[in-house]
Amino acid sequence: MGKRYSQQELCDNIYKLLVSSGDKWLTRKEITEGIGRTKSPHILRMIEHLVSSGYAEKIERPFVGGYTIYFYRGVVRDGACSGAA
Repeated sequence: MGKRYSQQELCDNIYKLLVSSGDKWLTRKEITEGIGRTKSPHILRMIEHLVSSGYAEKIERPFVGGYTIYFYRGVVRDGACSGAA
């Protein structure tokens, strides 16, 4: 298991990873691996919080077998994780 983050640290680390990736779109798997965690509903909520707050963008692409792959990238702004989900 990876490092245990507070909710604020987790959100900040996800945001920093997305922003540091520049224009590269990251999958959920790449995000969780990038912060040293495994994919979980809590982390997915944090990512979606960043999207709904305007600090990240999301695109969806169909994949084999009817699956959807989600891609994210950061939007540079101040105070990304105030009131984290």
